[in-house]
Amino acid sequence: MASLAPTGSDKNRSRYIDGFPALAAFIASDRDGTSAIFKRFNRLAARNLLYLQCELAELQHKLDTFDYEDGNARETLQSLRNWEEYKAREAAQPERMDLLRKIRATMKEYRKYPTSHREVSNSPLTRMAL
Repeated sequence: MASLAPTGSDKNRSRYIDGFPALAAFIASDRDGTSAIFKRFNRLAARNLLYLQCELAELQHKLDTFDYEDGNARETLQSLRNWEEYKAREAAQPERMDLLRKIRATMKEYRKYPTSHREVSNSPLTRMAL
């Protein structure tokens, strides 16, 4: 079995087992980054964004439904203008606050993807593949 520790002429570079360890060491040692060969998964990224958009559209519809119901009840109009009253009223109806939390989490996830996906889509390598 070959030694993995540097010896003699190998003092400036380590030896790695063939396969992922050696390939990872080679990629990491490339100073100008031209040897990186990572798949972008553009189709999966686009599909994930479509699913997130559908989920957000569904959440928006649910929120709009709650708003419509609130607009038909005079006693709720003030709570739509005052956060403290809104929270107090929602304590009795936790599904609305749960919906707001779900919207917040999904929006956070959605907003981190379009920028990176756009950057990937606009890269010279991607444009050449089109």
